[in-house]
Amino acid sequence: MSGEGGIGKSRLVQALQEGMANDGYTRMTFRCAPYYTHSAFYPVIHHIERLLQFSWGDSAEAKLDKLERVLAGYHWPLIEVIPLFAALLSRPAPARYPRLQPSPQRQKQRTQAGVLGRS
Repeated sequence: MSGEGGIGKSRLVQALQEGMANDGYTRMTFRCAPYYTHSAFYPVIHHIERLLQFSWGDSAEAKLDKLERVLAGYHWPLIEVIPLFAALLSRPAPARYPRLQPSPQRQKQRTQAGVLGRS
């Protein structure tokens, strides 16, 4: 959300949060950083990496194992979502999954659906 100062952006967000507080929704806050203006998915990628508890010393295989373990809990078809999330996280394509070769537009749509939990 953007706009000039004083137009009520913060108040609008606060009202939305208050209205949803008792509805059983999980609230997540994502923040952008000026260094990552070229990546619209940066806040989501950062959140997923924190959720997966990636550390600098993790091998590519260890990171893939963490990704599989977490995504398996959502009961999504791993054969479809692992390659998408691996690409989103700039991980090598896992050899034990078939290479999906959708068009760039279709890959973007499928990645967005996966991030939103609609896989």
